Amino acid sequence: MGFGRIMSNGVMGLTAQNQALNTISQNIANATTTGFKRSETQFQDFVVNDRYGVRNDGAGVRASDRLLADRQGDVTSTGIATNVAIKGNAFFLVQELDSRTGEAVYGNDTAGTSDRKPELTRAGDFHLDAFGHLVNNAGRGLMGISLDPSQATPNGPLKSTDLKLISVGDGNMPNYFEASRSVSLAANLPDDQTVATVPNDLNTVTLGVKAVDTQGREASISLDFMKVRSGADGSATWQVFQSGGTYTDDGKAINDVSHAYPETWQSLGTIEIGANRFLAGQDGEAVTLNLNPGGTFQDMTLNLGTVGSPYNSITSAPEWSFGGISTSHDGITKGSYKDMEITDSGIVQGVFDNGQRRGFYQIVSGTVNNINGLDEVSGTTFRATDESGDVIVKAFGANPDSITTPSDKAKNAVNNDIPTTGAFLVANAVENSNTDISNEFVNLIQTQRVYSASSKIITTADEMTQNVIGIKN
Repeated sequence: MGFGRIMSNGVMGLTAQNQALNTISQNIANATTTGFKRSETQFQDFVVNDRYGVRNDGAGVRASDRLLADRQGDVTSTGIATNVAIKGNAFFLVQELDSRTGEAVYGNDTAGTSDRKPELTRAGDFHLDAFGHLVNNAGRGLMGISLDPSQATPNGPLKSTDLKLISVGDGNMPNYFEASRSVSLAANLPDDQTVATVPNDLNTVTLGVKAVDTQGREASISLDFMKVRSGADGSATWQVFQSGGTYTDDGKAINDVSHAYPETWQSLGTIEIGANRFLAGQDGEAVTLNLNPGGTFQDMTLNLGTVGSPYNSITSAPEWSFGGISTSHDGITKGSYKDMEITDSGIVQGVFDNGQRRGFYQIVSGTVNNINGLDEVSGTTFRATDESGDVIVKAFGANPDSITTPSDKAKNAVNNDIPTTGAFLVANAVENSNTDISNEFVNLIQTQRVYSASSKIITTADEMTQNVIGIKN
């Protein structure tokens, strides 16, 4: 081996260790960076063949960095409702935003969100920016699938073109309410009630239910029950009337029907009480009437119980006192948007001042076939490459720590048509850097020693060259 080859080996050794030192310094500098994924420098022996095909061993070393994105960082609880961490090999899908305008930055990609390839990150320290976008500390906007308020999960399969920037700006979080579709009533009607044919305040029994109209206002609705038949066996027929109603907030009437004027009452139909003093009919059958108070209310189902059941039903048992009223409805009164939070199941939901929560977006994951083949860019963010493969959009799996009962499991279940990843989310937490400081210092010492040894090779080769030149003189 000539002096030139020895000198070249020393230079290549210095270059390779310099790259390793750069990688180590990058890892140490980001030891506290949320979602950071460390890299390691790998070395390869460098062999060349001359023009005659003669193999020349010991031609030096090559260095290359390998991303360790598949190594999990520690997950730390933050108590912040919009923070979320990932456990497993998956990423958040994010969009680069202009901090001055809040608009998407497309770079060299084709303009238009649907044509923009989403970026990947593990930095889940999300918060709302000045434009109402959910962004992490690197300014990357979180993307997700817009949800229909009436369903818990999106319908699959998922595509990157379905992704939208998660935002509460531009009225995306309106005042939230849900009009009542179903009202339930349970009570014991007096068995000794007098039979009548024309309703009035004296020959009817008045009960009340609450419901929410299509504007989010709650009202109390009066229902009057008039016995129209009394059988010798204790059976009876009762006619049900909607006899008025007032709004809870201001006491104004909801329509022209008034309890003070029985001639305005609206008949809803009749119900049958059997000889056993319970609802009559086929056992297990639900007894319902159509309730339409008018005004700004929609048609509702008035549930009066189940045939044969004394519980949560209309009854007329003489040994029971009148009353025992139990009412409920499925409406939600109007509330203003107050805050945002992310759940373990990846639902981005608004919190409203009426105590309700509404899911507006579902966070989905981005995965690639070769996770360590991603290209690292600024902002603790990655982009897909030919080596990594294209981004695959999937739903996150359920957090096993949040599934304690069958109902929890059902709540966390994702639509069967949507493929899921093995990764899952942890709410109110972030993933720390996967850098191990002690390991980096060990690598640093080793790199320093090899760097010094490589420099010694160059010095020795130079001295040997000078000795040869001195022999000639």
